[in-house]
Order: sequence, then structure tokens, then C-alpha cells
Amino acid sequence: MTVPSLASRVASQAIAFYLRHVPVARGKTRLFQTAARYGLVAQIRNGLWLRTSGLTEAEHQFVLGQPKEPETVTLFESLITPDMVCVDVGANIGYYTVLLARAAQIVHAIEPTLELVTRIRENAALNGMCNVVVHHAAVGEHIGSADLYISTEDPEANSLHGSGPTVRVRLTTLDALALPRVDLLKLDCEGSELAALRGAVKTINRDRPLILCECNTGALGDSGHTVRDLTDALHIFGYTIYQVEQLRADVWNLLASPRQHNLPLFRQSLPYP
Repeated sequence: MTVPSLASRVASQAIAFYLRHVPVARGKTRLFQTAARYGLVAQIRNGLWLRTSGLTEAEHQFVLGQPKEPETVTLFESLITPDMVCVDVGANIGYYTVLLARAAQIVHAIEPTLELVTRIRENAALNGMCNVVVHHAAVGEHIGSADLYISTEDPEANSLHGSGPTVRVRLTTLDALALPRVDLLKLDCEGSELAALRGAVKTINRDRPLILCECNTGALGDSGHTVRDLTDALHIFGYTIYQVEQLRADVWNLLASPRQHNLPLFRQSLPYP
């Protein structure tokens, strides 16, 4: 594993210290935005580094030393083994991609937003990772192209379902990628998780991978689906659904697995009274 240059690390740590500890708020946003253009980096778990340019809100969070989804990351670290092939759908800046690639054999990172694709490659290179394959595409139920709605607030919220400006992107399915094996599948695609599952039936039935899936009530609603639609689709595969981490009042990270785990069942997935 490589690390950023000494100058980059020292400058980034000094700026991070100022942003975290100096009580005067004035000028902090401008300082972060200015410094971010010149190679600001942040260290996350296990000695890994991420480029932080303010492209997403999560990058600002990392500079401030705030953990992102710590319970989910801890679970990942307990599940990943060196022989695993992992697929990160909706990879964003590559946060989970690099965490997975640190331990797994190979990680396929799939992301439709071009700026984020570039950032994934930067973050893999920043950590000297040669086991990351980046696919510039959206994932759905069919092959073709689709409109990607661009969030004016945070590219992490870019979605195939929404309103506002769009860009045309390539649409693929997990089955169409024809990967020889998938051991872990992570889905965080802003309401398109159900479509991604429908386009991965052959792969899931063949390999029975662990599935880490974000369940976002609002994003699912934008795509015309419900939490129950998503969990029913997972149950059809014969999977048990566990609640890993509640991110907001109506957003959860779930683990769907063909085996038993010492985790609480996702109660919203059980039959309604």
C-alpha cells in the first residue's frame, strides 16, 4: 500500500486540525474549499486515504474526522476474506471500494457519475490498489441507456429517478457483466436497488453472494417502489434480512444472506399486522 506525499499529509493534517479545533467559524468553508483544490487528503480506517476536494459532503466529513457508517464498516471487516470477489454498485467516491479492496481479491466498482468515477480511480491509486476495476455505468434491470438526474446539492444523491438536469449514461445489468464469481454485492443506488436485483437473478442464484443493501424509503418511493417490494425481492432468493445500521429515520443498511448471522432481523421486512 502506498501513501500520499509527506507534504500532502502534513498540510492536510494541519488544515484538518484547524477545522476541527479552532472555535472561530469564519473563513473555515473558504479554507476547506481552497485547500481541497490542491490535493487535500483524509485518513480513514486502517491507514487508508481518500482524496477530499469537497466533491461530496462525505469528503468534508472525512476531513473533520467523522466516521461514515461505522457499524456497516465493522461488519464488512468481519465478513471479507482474501479470496472474495466484491461488487460495489453505486460506489460514489470509492469509500467502500477501498475498504473492500484492502482485504478482498478484487473489487468491481460501478458508478454512473463521471466525476465520481474519476475520484474512485484516484482513491484506488492513492492507496496503491491494483485490484479495483471501475465500470462507468448505471445498474438496472435492462441493458441500454438512461437519464441520470444530477443533484444540485451532492452528487451522492444522483439518481435514475428524480427531477432537474440530466445526463445520458450507459445502463447495464449485473448479469450482463458476466463476472465469473461474486461473493459480496453492495447496493447503494438511490432507489434503483430493486431494478439492480432483477438484473442480477442469474448471478445471485449461481453464487449466493452476501448482499449489503441500502434501504431508503424516499428514494424507493421516487422509483415507484416500497420497502416491502425490496425486501420481498430479497426473500424470493431465500435470503434472511438483517438490520445492520439505521442511518436516518427511514434509511437503513441491510444485510441479506443465505446463512445465519448474529444480527437483529430487519423488522420492517416481516409481514405487516
